[in-house]
Amino acid sequence: MIWGKDVLNDHRRDVRTNDGVRLSVIDIGHGQPLLILPAWSNAAIEYWRQIDDFARDHRVIAVDMRGHGASEKCGHGYRVSRLAADLDGLLRELDVTDAIVMGHSMGCSVIWAYIDLFGPGKLARLILVDQAATQLIQPWWSQQERLDYGCRNTIGDIFDLCADLTGSAGEQKTRELFLGFSRRVSPLRRPRRSCRRC
Repeated sequence: MIWGKDVLNDHRRDVRTNDGVRLSVIDIGHGQPLLILPAWSNAAIEYWRQIDDFARDHRVIAVDMRGHGASEKCGHGYRVSRLAADLDGLLRELDVTDAIVMGHSMGCSVIWAYIDLFGPGKLARLILVDQAATQLIQPWWSQQERLDYGCRNTIGDIFDLCADLTGSAGEQKTRELFLGFSRRVSPLRRPRRSCRRC
């Protein structure tokens, strides 16, 4: 380790979006830019081990997306397309081109939306962590296609979940979701070096 978790907060800087929201980013290291876009409800500092490792030979920019971590909590702008616009503004503000972009879960969605809206011109490589290529089962898919694509829900399942979460038992449903998730997740360990470095 060359930096450590506590030191990373000393390398924060703020960037304003084009609609005036303050984003906090960790900006550390030198070399080809490597952006980290966290999962929903995750803060950039939660990726401190990855930041620490990649900052040895990259300029790492880890983003607290709006409403997350040390970034401003505002009452608007939480659609994925808006988060992609924030990414575009961040790349412009920090004068980043030829970036390696790593997205985790929702961060992957932001990357796909960014490419759709702004094109891939500033991106050199993508690292997509923990998200299927598609999120919903299509009604015409065979059982094998459903398994191959890794989807678990239909659009009806999502509508039902939203109704449950906003209904009178929403708080209880939220607890059940998080308890179910936490039982499936094992403690994190530092992985062995098994992937090729960018």
